[in-house]
Amino acid sequence: MSLSSILGAICLVLGISFAWPQVLRVYRVKSVEGISPRGQLHGLSGCVLWTVYAYVKTITPMMIANTFVLTAMILVTAALVRHRKMPLWQLLAVLAGFAAFGIGMSIISPAITGWFAIVIGATSIIPQAVYVLRYANLSGISIGMYGLMTINGLAWTLYGISIDDLLVCFPNFILVPCALMIAAKAWRYQRSTARAAREPELATV
Repeated sequence: MSLSSILGAICLVLGISFAWPQVLRVYRVKSVEGISPRGQLHGLSGCVLWTVYAYVKTITPMMIANTFVLTAMILVTAALVRHRKMPLWQLLAVLAGFAAFGIGMSIISPAITGWFAIVIGATSIIPQAVYVLRYANLSGISIGMYGLMTINGLAWTLYGISIDDLLVCFPNFILVPCALMIAAKAWRYQRSTARAAREPELATV
């Protein structure tokens, strides 16, 4: 088995799984606090383009992984709609608009779709990172998702190098450090909140 096949399998597992802790947290705690609506739409746009690029280039691990990520992102964005943080029409417009745009661009050149996916996908985490830095309540953020996203980004970078497709690598130069920062800040917030919740209980013992 080649190195690219092994890395592809690792990327596939991470790609399928990394977004789902956020879905589970949003629906378990019934909270979207700390999740940027603008960042979510931005990320959804990039994910749609990456999914189109993966199918056009028939990069199997990427096709499967992005289909799962896209599904997870739609579920999280639907929760934002349900919690009245965003109108439904924005979700539908992004899905339809960027799918049409990606397919149209891929007819001209798959590379063009890839570059648009890089620009939009790589910068998609920036609104969320800024939101996390400014927003006090991070109870809706999944630490597990952003931890897995960091590992996932590193794995995809190695995979892109192994298949000689640098378009797969480039987004992770932005995604990895931002994901690491979000995970660390959410962990500090949620740990301090849990500690504060335990203190009254300890005081009554």
